[in-house]
Amino acid sequence: ELGLVASGGADGLVLVHTLRAGALVLALPADVTRADYGGVCALALVPRTAQIVVGAGASLVVFAIDGSVLSALAVDGPLSTLVLAPRHDAVVCGFADGCLRAYGMQPLALLCEWVAAPAAVMCVCVANDALLVGTIAGDVLSYGLGPVGVRLVR
Repeated sequence: ELGLVASGGADGLVLVHTLRAGALVLALPADVTRADYGGVCALALVPRTAQIVVGAGASLVVFAIDGSVLSALAVDGPLSTLVLAPRHDAVVCGFADGCLRAYGMQPLALLCEWVAAPAAVMCVCVANDALLVGTIAGDVLSYGLGPVGVRLVR
């Protein structure tokens, strides 16, 4: 949709390029991405708003395409993955301790958390009515998007 691709590295640097020509659009250094200790663990481009969500260590940061910080939040524990849930205007994060939490995007704020997975969460996929979660132990788990097993924060 945006024609952009983003990458983040162990050095904390986030780069955004165009898909067609590969032209550099934005470079965010580690001190800006808050990834100077441990690197970028996950990131996503939000097509509707042209924003970049960066997960690094125990921080979530949302940037505008011009590099300005729109929102930042310190989270509990080190992030291991994140995925956008556009229908809910949220980002779902998995953590090294197995926790799963959803944060609202504007501004970043905890919306809910699910019962923790039995191992570190390595990937999350948002389906129509469920979260599919892969763990470091090789488990694939399904979590409902309804109130069962979810502690709503708001």
